[in-house]
Amino acid sequence: MKEIKTHAYEIISLAVDAVINNSLERNFPVHGAIFADWGVGKTIASRQVAKEKPQVFYVKVAGDGSLTAPRLLKDFLYAMGIGPMRNFLDNLKLLERVIASKGLLTPVFILDEFQAVASKPTILSFLKDLSENPHVSACYLFVGDESLEGYLKGSHSLYERVKIKRRIPKMTEKTVKALAQRYEIELPKNFMEVINSLGATTLDVDFALYLAKKAQINRLDKKTLKALLLKVKEGVL
Repeated sequence: MKEIKTHAYEIISLAVDAVINNSLERNFPVHGAIFADWGVGKTIASRQVAKEKPQVFYVKVAGDGSLTAPRLLKDFLYAMGIGPMRNFLDNLKLLERVIASKGLLTPVFILDEFQAVASKPTILSFLKDLSENPHVSACYLFVGDESLEGYLKGSHSLYERVKIKRRIPKMTEKTVKALAQRYEIELPKNFMEVINSLGATTLDVDFALYLAKKAQINRLDKKTLKALLLKVKEGVL
């Protein structure tokens, strides 16, 4: 099925561009942050942006508390399509060589689910060192849930350079229409009233429209749309 670009994609893509442009203008790495509830599509959108922009790389942060700086460095290399070595210093030199060979002035690493390590000093210090390394000059887009905003108010100096902050709303009319077009389903008038009243996310609406298509429903009224969304949100499928 055709991949669509949601409002989450647009916000993340523009945030990445702002990180790059501000870093080039100021001649030092500038970072950004994205806040969003679960289900708005930030992970899919982040992967889409990284796929389209050659200087952007997607990294999924391990959320079990086990992440270390050496492991994160390996994840950076994997994201760039490079197999890491065993030694931390060797991997650091390898990262420097890869960035130089690609001619990247502002490599941007999208760190998804960053709230999981946002208060971990060893990780923050490692990221700061990479950012200040003139052979790397790493820029970051920290992506996480609403709790990430609170972490960014912490005292670590890495957060002083987080200058681009964006929040992704649960849903927009444009995204709903794009999803409906993908499933070839006609929406009722004032469909956003139903969606907003239930606090439905991109994932909720996508699944509801999938169920409608599966049931061979090509035209939705507000009552049916609400019923499908309730099924999705309550897990009654």
